[in-house]
Amino acid sequence: MSEGFDEGLASWKANIRRLEKEEGLINLAWDRLEDRRIPDEGQPDPEVPEALRQEYTARRELMLSKLAEPSWDGTAIIAAGSRHIWLRLPEGLSSTALLRAALLEGAAFLPGPLATTEPAADRDRLIRLSYTGYGCAQLAVGLDRVAAAIGAFTARLDQDDP
Repeated sequence: MSEGFDEGLASWKANIRRLEKEEGLINLAWDRLEDRRIPDEGQPDPEVPEALRQEYTARRELMLSKLAEPSWDGTAIIAAGSRHIWLRLPEGLSSTALLRAALLEGAAFLPGPLATTEPAADRDRLIRLSYTGYGCAQLAVGLDRVAAAIGAFTARLDQDDP
């Protein structure tokens, strides 16, 4: 089980990195190396400069604000740490299918099956968004691109309901 998971994640990361370089993909999936100094839980690291903490706070607040917009209706924030925000997608929306659509829009996130050990029935409705890898302007664009993909999916889901 773990071996297949690791191979799938490695392949996914390689493809995302290629799209970042070749096509300007905004990747909301993971942190940048220099950003791993801030712990996800607990007290802030005293080694991290105050300016960096303030910047991450601003990015987090921007992301939370964008996620409260109508384009994100039906999603639910289930955790908001110091580097990532976890969302639960609306019923019937798969995180892996949404990732494919978001890639076409020019954005990426980490889908639940690649990031969590939640029960299989639950994890495909989870996505993890990281806000440490980009500044506020690019975060806003990336979130708008993912929201556009969600809008396309929810419009199709609404058409499928009798």
